[in-house]
Amino acid sequence: METDVLVPPSARLPDLRSAYSGWIWKEFLYGCYIRGFHGDVAHYLEDAGVEARQVPPSQVKAFARSPGTRAKIDRIDAELIARFTIFRPDAGRTLSAEHLRLLRASTIRRVQVVVMRKRLLAQFPAHRKSGTAKLFEDLDGELKKRLDVAIAELESRISELLGRDKHLADAARILRSEPGIGPVASSTLIAELPELGALTGEVAAALTGLAPMAQDSGTLRGKRAIAGGRRAL
Repeated sequence: METDVLVPPSARLPDLRSAYSGWIWKEFLYGCYIRGFHGDVAHYLEDAGVEARQVPPSQVKAFARSPGTRAKIDRIDAELIARFTIFRPDAGRTLSAEHLRLLRASTIRRVQVVVMRKRLLAQFPAHRKSGTAKLFEDLDGELKKRLDVAIAELESRISELLGRDKHLADAARILRSEPGIGPVASSTLIAELPELGALTGEVAAALTGLAPMAQDSGTLRGKRAIAGGRRAL
C-alpha cells in the first residue's frame, strides 16, 4: 500500500527516520511523502502533536490536472498534496483516534465476513440443483458455522469498543433511537462518519452519498442524481 502524507512546513516534525528506519522516508520543500503508511505511524504523529490528514487521492489527481502536471514522481506528489491542502485546507479527514481506528477496522471486517457468508449461502441452491448438496453438506455447514461465530465475535468486539468511550456510547444510543437504525448501522455511521453531530444536514447527506448533485449549465437544468460519498456508507 502507498500513501501520501502532507506535514505542513511550520509543523515540528518528529524524527520518524530514527523511529522507523526500515521505511522509505523523503522530505521535500512542500511536504512529505511516506511510502508504507500504517497505523503505528498515525500513533507516533498523534503522540508527537503533529496533525496529519488523509486526503482523497481522486481529488488530488483532479487538482493535479489543473496546472497541467503530467509527470509523476515522489517529489511532485508531495508538492501537489501540499498545494492542494493549502487550496483546500478542509479537504479529507484528520486521522482518527486509536479507538475509532479500531472500531472502523472491526466494522470493515464484519462487512467482509458477512459478504463471505452471503456468497456461501448463494451456492446452496446451485448445489441442490446439480445434485451435489450431499457432497458438500458437511463442508458448507462447517464453513457457515465458523462464519457465524466470526460475525458474532466481531459484533461483540464492536459493542465493547463503543462502550469504552462515553462519547461513542452516547452517539450510538442517539442513533439507535431513530427508527430503522440498529447496532450495525449505528456502528458503521460512527466509524465512517466520526464528524456526525458537527455537520449540517446538507454536508452529512453529501458525505453519505445521499445528496442530489446538480447538472446545470446556463438555462439547461439537468437531472439530479445522488453520487459520491464515502464508499462504506
